[in-house]
Amino acid sequence: MILKQNAVAGTYGVDPATRSVKERFVSGIIILDKPRGPRSQQAMDFLKRVLHVKKAGYSGTLDPNVTGVLPVGLNNATRVLQFLLLAPKEYVCVMRLHADVPEARVREVMNDFLGTITQRVPKRSAVKRQVRERSVHTVDLIEIKGRAVLFKTNVQSGTYIRMLCHDIGEKLGCGANMAELRRTRVADLTEEYAVTLDQLRFAYDAWQAGNDEYLAKVIHPIEVATTHLKKMVIIDSAVASVAHGAALKIPGIAWLDEGIERGEAVGVFTLKGELVGVGAARLSSAAIDMNNEGVAVDVHTVMIDRSLYPKAWKKQNEKESE
Repeated sequence: MILKQNAVAGTYGVDPATRSVKERFVSGIIILDKPRGPRSQQAMDFLKRVLHVKKAGYSGTLDPNVTGVLPVGLNNATRVLQFLLLAPKEYVCVMRLHADVPEARVREVMNDFLGTITQRVPKRSAVKRQVRERSVHTVDLIEIKGRAVLFKTNVQSGTYIRMLCHDIGEKLGCGANMAELRRTRVADLTEEYAVTLDQLRFAYDAWQAGNDEYLAKVIHPIEVATTHLKKMVIIDSAVASVAHGAALKIPGIAWLDEGIERGEAVGVFTLKGELVGVGAARLSSAAIDMNNEGVAVDVHTVMIDRSLYPKAWKKQNEKESE
């Protein structure tokens, strides 16, 4: 939804894709391909030693035997990891049946688990054991070899794939367990861009030797962790006020996504695509489109460097005092 037809980016700020490796160390995202064996914390600690960084965090713990996408934030980027926690996840799983079952029957039962399901938290989980609802968006059976069932599923955050396998086995009447699991996607972060610890070490050594080509490909701009959020793009003159803690008002919006609901988390971006911050929408897209004044978003997590854009209100005050 375009609110300002002629809004164009000025000379301030930078295209996130052009940030240097040093800038990405300050606030960047790595899509780590966690290996089988170490805990998520151990994998991240190894990453910190490889890159010689003091502060890093990850989003969405993977069990030691689970591999795949583990988003890691460097330094300031740790503050945006919270917005990945509730994002959908995608997994590829090998489920082992405890008896022979015709493929058609397996497909039929797996399709029964599409939509809203109920799960009891596993005994080994640190979360209080209780029955809760979760959404299964897709379940795609890829291959069956004997009693091994390979499938891909996209699920709501907090869905236990181990329990999903168990429940499918119960409904089949033969029992089943999760044999292997790999996370292939968190929000818009996919395994296509995931890097192993060995690849990360190679990229860092190359950077130390004067070649930043490889490290620039594996440390992504912080914005990649928020692409799943609906967005509002603001004019340059509104950036500094929001960066200094002011709420985003309707006159400062250049364009926004449709379908934003009141209370929904939204990303606020500059015209060059820089993440200003994340906040809660005080008004829906429809309400914003119908009004010229009012607060649109309460920005509670500011990410942009406050020095990048000038204080427009200061300039206005200076003009009035002349």
